[in-house]
Amino acid sequence: MTKRLRYRLHAGTASILLVFMVLSLVSFAVLTLADARSDLALSEKKAARTKAFYQAVSGAETFLATLPPLEAGTVLTKEFPVDERQTLVVSVELLAPENETDAEDAPAYRILTYRVETDESDLSYEETPLLLPR
Repeated sequence: MTKRLRYRLHAGTASILLVFMVLSLVSFAVLTLADARSDLALSEKKAARTKAFYQAVSGAETFLATLPPLEAGTVLTKEFPVDERQTLVVSVELLAPENETDAEDAPAYRILTYRVETDESDLSYEETPLLLPR
């Protein structure tokens, strides 16, 4: 007589599998929540930085729009703060107007400098070991 082998899935095995799946899903949910919160913090920081930069750009554009009528060849430099370490530096050279109608509209100028500068006096950098010898 042949014995028939029967494989049965016991209730304990199904319960262990269910517990493992629930723990996995909860772990992934917690990781997703943590990632979403860090993305939100980074986005808020980036939005504040972008807003500060464009406020400095707006100040620089206002400065350029309201340049006083000075003699040609005069160089004006002005700094606009972006944050505690960075400033937007704008330097312009006033030019002589090409004709009388240009002189009445606005002073002609050439932009020499329009850049963000970082004050690195209080920054410290770590010396990292070289991975490959020189």
